[in-house]
Order: sequence, then C-alpha cells, then structure tokens
Amino acid sequence: GVHAENMVNVRGLMSVLLPQGLALPLSFLAMVAGVVAVYFIWKRALVAPSDDRLSWAFALTVLISSLTSPHTHLPDCLFLIIPAAVTLCSSSLADAWKASPASMKLWSAGWLSYPGLSWIIFAACAALPSLSEHAPYLLLFVLNALMLSVGFCLFASDSAQPQRLSQHQPL
Repeated sequence: GVHAENMVNVRGLMSVLLPQGLALPLSFLAMVAGVVAVYFIWKRALVAPSDDRLSWAFALTVLISSLTSPHTHLPDCLFLIIPAAVTLCSSSLADAWKASPASMKLWSAGWLSYPGLSWIIFAACAALPSLSEHAPYLLLFVLNALMLSVGFCLFASDSAQPQRLSQHQPL
C-alpha cells in the first residue's frame, strides 16, 4: 500500500492525526494551498528578478512541494538538498553561525545540520519504544515545516530589502 502515515508531508501528518476519510481531502486542500503559495512567491520574485530572489523562490518551491505533495516518502527528502544548494553561502557550520540576519543563521545551520538531525531523530525514536512508529516521520515533517517558515521570513525580508541577502552567494 501507500502507507500515508509514513509520509513526510501534510498527508502523513493528517493520516496519523485524523480518520482517513478526512485526511485525504484535507491534504488535497493543502496541496492546492501550496500551489497558490508557489504562484504568489514566483509572482513576487519576478517583479524585480535577481539571482537571489529566483534562488529563494526556487528553494521555497521545492520545500512547499515536498510538504504538500500527495506522496512524499523519506527518500524524497533527498530533494531537500536543492534549497540548501541554491541558498547557502558556505558548507561550514562555523560560517553559518556568523551569518546575518539571525534567520539566515538559522536557515544555514538548519540545512547544514539536517543530515545529522535526521539520524538523531531516527535513533532517538528507535531507542524510545514508547513513541509511535510514526514519530520520526512527524518530527521530520515539523523540521521541514520550520525550515519553510524560516525560508519564508528570509524571502519576505529579501523582497523588502534586496541588499540583505545579496552577500549570500549560493554554493
């Protein structure tokens, strides 16, 4: 089967928390909302296109697609390298802590520590048998949703003040 409850997306979250008859239509609505959000992100990015704006629009598109798509399993999280690749200025965690503003620091440190965090999440959930078998997927969903929130903040601040992110050249 599909095993929707083991997906790292809105459908996975809904499948764990709600009856299936409600989870599927709500996850479809989330997908439609994601498409609308992507439309407005690109509309804003293309008002005054720059490498930064287009990179951030692309990064947010990948994140939104991952979180709202109808079928995102754990291996699909490999696509999350794309937002990191097009927005990070360094692959050094030490450099991430020097980034400015604080949201860029969180974005950089979050992506650079993502592989380790995912291993810790799965190891901790395996070591704690009292947790639901779906806990690692839900925690990764929350992590991805947090990264999307930080990305939105950076994109919004970049759109208002383009020079703030111009020093961040992608890897």
